[in-house]
Amino acid sequence: MPEIKTGNAGNQAQGGRALSSQPVFHAQFPVGKQEYAEFGQAPYVWLIKFHLICLAVILLSFLMQAITEQNYLYCACVSGVSALLCGSYDIQAERGSRLAYRRHMISEGKPGTIYFLNFCGYLVSATDTHTPVSYDYKSIVSIAESERFFLLFLPYRLYIPVEKAAICGGSREEFLSYLFSKCPRCRSTVQKVKYKRQICLALAILFLAAFLLGFALFVFDSVRKAAAYPKGEIEKMLLIALKLL
Repeated sequence: MPEIKTGNAGNQAQGGRALSSQPVFHAQFPVGKQEYAEFGQAPYVWLIKFHLICLAVILLSFLMQAITEQNYLYCACVSGVSALLCGSYDIQAERGSRLAYRRHMISEGKPGTIYFLNFCGYLVSATDTHTPVSYDYKSIVSIAESERFFLLFLPYRLYIPVEKAAICGGSREEFLSYLFSKCPRCRSTVQKVKYKRQICLALAILFLAAFLLGFALFVFDSVRKAAAYPKGEIEKMLLIALKLL
């Protein structure tokens, strides 16, 4: 979750005017340890796309091996790299919410913060300890939905949380319709966060299994091919290789 900063004087004045103006929608909600834990699901909105690309590459590598009948070492390497990258990203995502909460505790000195959001000419965000900051609706690139929150994504993978139960001014559908009318960069769909974390973790485990399978098939195929050589031929080939080195 992006940390609310005070910004420059112009932004503060603009944010203060917008905060005091009559909003179309507004929300007030607390953010503490439990909320930060739910925010930890946010990275999986884009991580699942990377996982699916890796899955496609792995399937393609096994398909190419079946067509060309080469060894399985390439499949094992592709699967191993995919498992390593996806696993590391998943670990970073899991640690991200805990680190964000620690930074919150260091900067605020208390476990909870009250967030205030006004949706009027600008999206204005403030807390009980920070000066209001305004955001242009054009800066919102996508909208995701978790169990309790809407996540309004900004560039650089930052986002503004909005607790659904705290929204005043209209229904869920009216709120989303208002956002889509104000945010030209958003598609008229809401990305669901639910189950994306479980899917990403399951795919990472699947990639690891594909690596082990590819390596086992490579060893089996190498032994099978070695057994096809005449007796003593393998020793001759190893001696020639040693001489070349």
